[in-house]
Amino acid sequence: MKCALLWHCIAGVTRFVSFGLLVAYGVVHAAPNACPTDAALEISGLVKSNSTRGSYLFSESDLLALKAVRLVTATAWTPRSEFAGPELSTVLAAAGVSDKATEMRFYAIDAYEITIPISDLTKYKPVMAHTQNGQRLEIATRGPFFLVYPRDQYPELTKINGQAQFVWMVCKIVVR
Repeated sequence: MKCALLWHCIAGVTRFVSFGLLVAYGVVHAAPNACPTDAALEISGLVKSNSTRGSYLFSESDLLALKAVRLVTATAWTPRSEFAGPELSTVLAAAGVSDKATEMRFYAIDAYEITIPISDLTKYKPVMAHTQNGQRLEIATRGPFFLVYPRDQYPELTKINGQAQFVWMVCKIVVR
């Protein structure tokens, strides 16, 4: 994995080592924001529920069935590519996100976390990409879902804070 953001890599390694030590000593319990084991994506918080735990669960086929758009852009980790998937606003609408929502906390399989304002939905129209250059994204290629912004159109997205909002291996979103 290339680490354009050194602090992102250090945090990931630290989390991985810490998790390994916790497992070795048998003290791991499911964290409240851990990735779901029964869905491809879980959205909780200010959403309508379709599960017994009060969150909205998407299967992989649910997400792939949403209307896909195409976004051609480079990222700090990829050359200029064509990404395809639903706009994040489409995913959130399918989960019945409340109009009162102001932010989203993203969680990734690799333990990366970031909070992003809801205003990004209208300003940037980020895409929950499942495909890059016609190839289905997998964990080894930043999938199965990669939150991609139109970086080439907005210079602020090339700065470190903008780059941090590109989240690969998305597995959970908490809407507040």
